[in-house]
Amino acid sequence: MAKDTGTETGTGTGTGRRALWPRLRPADAFVWGKGSPMRYEFAWSVVIAVGVPLFLLLAVDRLALGLYTVAGSKQALFGHDRPYGARARLHLGLTAGQTVAVAGSVAVASAALPTAVLVALGALVVTAQKVMCDAVRTGPPAQAVLSFITLGILFGPQGGPLSELPRDVLLFLGAAAFAALVCLVPALWKPHGPEAAAVAEAERAAAAHVPHRALPALTTAWDALVAAGRPPPALIRRLLAAENAFSGRPAPARTGPEELSGELLEELRRELEVRRAQRPRHPVLGRLRPTSPLWGSALLCLIGCLVAGYAAYGLGLGRPYWAIVTACALYRGNTVVVWQRALLRTAGTLGGVLLYAAVAPLARVSDVWLIVLVLLMTIGIETFVSRNYAAGNLFIAPMALLMTNLAEPQSTGTLIGTRAVDTVVGAVVGVAAAFLVTDRRNAHHVVRTRERALAAIADARAALDRGARGADLIAVRDRLGHALTALATAADDAAGEWHAPALPPEEVAATLHEGHEVVVRTLLQTETR
Repeated sequence: MAKDTGTETGTGTGTGRRALWPRLRPADAFVWGKGSPMRYEFAWSVVIAVGVPLFLLLAVDRLALGLYTVAGSKQALFGHDRPYGARARLHLGLTAGQTVAVAGSVAVASAALPTAVLVALGALVVTAQKVMCDAVRTGPPAQAVLSFITLGILFGPQGGPLSELPRDVLLFLGAAAFAALVCLVPALWKPHGPEAAAVAEAERAAAAHVPHRALPALTTAWDALVAAGRPPPALIRRLLAAENAFSGRPAPARTGPEELSGELLEELRRELEVRRAQRPRHPVLGRLRPTSPLWGSALLCLIGCLVAGYAAYGLGLGRPYWAIVTACALYRGNTVVVWQRALLRTAGTLGGVLLYAAVAPLARVSDVWLIVLVLLMTIGIETFVSRNYAAGNLFIAPMALLMTNLAEPQSTGTLIGTRAVDTVVGAVVGVAAAFLVTDRRNAHHVVRTRERALAAIADARAALDRGARGADLIAVRDRLGHALTALATAADDAAGEWHAPALPPEEVAATLHEGHEVVVRTLLQTETR
């Protein structure tokens, strides 16, 4: 899924209290974006991955077990922007992590523990899922969908026999394997589709001549080609031409396909190998280091989920895990993002419960209609959530309520009231926690990433001064591109933090500007390719 519209925090030039308050405007949250170009691929992948197992369960009259297959099927949401090898590895990792979560949730549910204990366990599980999704960089929807399914099992029917655990886990694994297959099947007719899409985006960004957009796009495209292993040489040439456009140097004239053979082909492969050698061997472990900013976000998530869950429990609501899910879904980026997502999620959910009230009678006609409605809501989510988070939640809420009917029919009035109140509780508590629990790691992270960017700039200048060519120049440019992209991202995150330590936005902007100029110089010093 694409980044949710309305959650971007700017250019990293705002800081501190005065810069944040003017940006907390409700109107800013309801911007309608153009959406992800892959949104229909997301939608149909999930429809197939979810629908086939549910209809199979219906055929054998075991639809009540649908929550376990949906837990695996929803993994079809992930990895569509990754080359197929990387996509397969992501699904393998997701399945391993979710197997532990699902098995643990089934075991805990069988023990019939008090709700107060389940709230604490649920908050811990959600936080662990957030940490791992952030470290792996799964991208949207991150832990939100995984957490909803896991908590649905954890807070499900209590006291069931533990002997059913193998059956439930096998259902999950079977659905997860099918979801991975659905996501990998496109490799049969477009084996290099993901990396080609990344290169095309880099070409568009480079042609627009906007450095702060073009450089990250170029860096992402190179990362995609590196992850692909042995991409077509033509894609490498297209990306090199995009770099030429970024630097302002016209691409050399080409005479035909023969230029992609012999020495030129080896040159292109060497360029890719130089970049591959720059990648960290264990990036996930690096992001889990104690100084990583993701731990501050994880602490905020844990506190917000605990308070939201216990607040809902104290109000006597029947499903406090909905409040936990709402709180965990808000923590994406910084305080401005939390504020905007809270507004969007609340507005979308309140509209969504009304939509559920309209379709609930049809869901009771037959189980076939229940499944069809779940799939239609899935299409609605994936079609609109990348354009506007509130519009996506208009379909998320009824889908969640419909799924509660898989095990047994539920009272429409009770479900609507509980879902609405749980959402408001989770949103209010989530926003309050974001403002009260100051996350200063983002600001400190800017300082560290700026230091690394300055070091990369110095290395690139030194390489230029000594007349470096070939692999040496490619290596320093690759490191500089990643350092500048990391700095821009860190600055954006820190700019939206409430009461964060004072930052030097003008120094960050100056560093980015200097870095872009040095990148262009390295491109101009490179032999015409």
